[in-house]
Amino acid sequence: AKIAMHLGMVAKAMGHYNQTERYYAEALDYYQASGNRIWQCNLLNNLGVLQHHKGSYEAAANSFERAIQYAQAASYARLEAYALTSTGDLYRDIGAIEESREAYRQARPVTLRINDRFLLFYLDLAEAILAHLENHPEKSQRLLHLAWQATEISGSLYQQNLVRLERGADLLTRKCTSDAIADLREAAESFERAGHRSEQLRANFFLAAAAFLMGEYSESLTNLNN
Repeated sequence: AKIAMHLGMVAKAMGHYNQTERYYAEALDYYQASGNRIWQCNLLNNLGVLQHHKGSYEAAANSFERAIQYAQAASYARLEAYALTSTGDLYRDIGAIEESREAYRQARPVTLRINDRFLLFYLDLAEAILAHLENHPEKSQRLLHLAWQATEISGSLYQQNLVRLERGADLLTRKCTSDAIADLREAAESFERAGHRSEQLRANFFLAAAAFLMGEYSESLTNLNN
């Protein structure tokens, strides 16, 4: 089962999502047969994230729900918090804002209990994105500032660039195009160097939008194709 799970992780890193899903399903079958709820939680959350990325939203929601149930039954607070947060991300991306907010709300006390600093940072960032989507710029900027302060404590370049990415998106909607491009370009270049492909694609999308707004249509197309 562990071999299948690791093969799935390798396939995911290579962008072979269908193959990844098959490996994860194979490992999950084994852990279900053995009754190992801890590993079932891990795999179901990973499977849900993968299904989310593939656009299989109903399957992803089902995987996250099962992950939460198993985590609660096994008193596995860390995976409960992560699966709740993943559920919030899923609902946000399909436009179910109230459901997204509720999932993040449930995740926060669990995260505080286990004192997971990265997830606390991520929840601030996720709620900043929600505020941005709901056109609450002051709340979004306040949460982005809190998230940035957390990165100064952690020293994590990855976390700093996650904030730059979302701050750039926020600046773009407020017509601060030059500042937005500076944040987005730094984030995109850093994500590319580190191999964080999905984050890089998101940054490139906003860079394309910024170039389009400035009338630089060939640059916009280049960013979309990167």
